Amino acid sequence: MLKETDEQQTRAEVSKSGVERVVSVPAWISVDERLPTHIYSVLAYVVAGGFAAYGEPMKDIVCYNPKSGEWLQNVGDIGDEVVTVTHWMDLPDDPAH
Repeated sequence: MLKETDEQQTRAEVSKSGVERVVSVPAWISVDERLPTHIYSVLAYVVAGGFAAYGEPMKDIVCYNPKSGEWLQNVGDIGDEVVTVTHWMDLPDDPAH
């Protein structure tokens, strides 16, 4: 069961021990609705440029630069390349140790 909120969805899951719990699932944010406010890594749906130029749109970790208005994808030895993004979401928190 999924229930949508502004930027997250909640889902009931059953753990290996059989305990049911509710977990948050990030939801995609349209670039037409909102953009990141500072430079940090996000998961994005890249539709043009970068590695998407070689085939179909893809999901990848990219950065948005609010000062330049550019989305940047690291393409290895070449460095960062400007890409076109339609949707993005925050990355999940690090796993608990």
